[in-house]
Amino acid sequence: MLKGVPFKYANSNYETLRTTPEEVVILKPQGLFQQYQKLSVSPVRRILEVGVFEGGSALLFADMFPDAKIVGIDTRMGDPSIHQHIANMGYGDRVKLYSGVSQDDKSRVEQILEAEFGNQPLDLVIDDASHTYDFTTRCFDIVFPRLRVGGQYIIEDWGWTNWPGFQAPDFFFNDRQPLSTMILELVMATASHYGSIQEITINFATAKLTKGGDLPPFAEMVNINAPDRWIGFQPRDQAG
Repeated sequence: MLKGVPFKYANSNYETLRTTPEEVVILKPQGLFQQYQKLSVSPVRRILEVGVFEGGSALLFADMFPDAKIVGIDTRMGDPSIHQHIANMGYGDRVKLYSGVSQDDKSRVEQILEAEFGNQPLDLVIDDASHTYDFTTRCFDIVFPRLRVGGQYIIEDWGWTNWPGFQAPDFFFNDRQPLSTMILELVMATASHYGSIQEITINFATAKLTKGGDLPPFAEMVNINAPDRWIGFQPRDQAG
């Protein structure tokens, strides 16, 4: 419940979940927000949320970070009632949601960042969008340069390929390159690009990266780090 409005937390049946005038839907477990309340980054004044589903998480972040402006993007066309909730809760000047935007659309994402933040750097980026290697790395190349030194870039659900039950042949991510590949490459980048990444903290749900400086585009990092020599990051049912 936030400002008198019920919030529904879910991580399944997302095809039928919708925010309505009476209820706001969030496609995250409630416990994940306890992690965000403990973030070490400060101050938090500019947040980009990549993948907002029905918009509920942006409202919680507005409540959690009262000095922050939150901009969210998603390919999904969410229920328009979310904008009424934003206005009714008094967040109209701090929460801006953009629908129909792909995380890898460089021109559109940069246009939004310029319109909403100008030349001010981001403090926090949360990627809960495609969960695929190609889209997530392209988004990283677009957004990471806009993150301030000491800011944090968080990638949710990075380890789905290793979660129990997620290797079933009919799992809809089964034919996609594991997102964990990207995380391993970022870990290697902490050595090959010393100082660009201050720290990477990983748990079951999130990979949290603290920026130390600039990085080259992902394609260059992959070439330098030679990930083809690695083993262990492919889905279990494809491993030799």
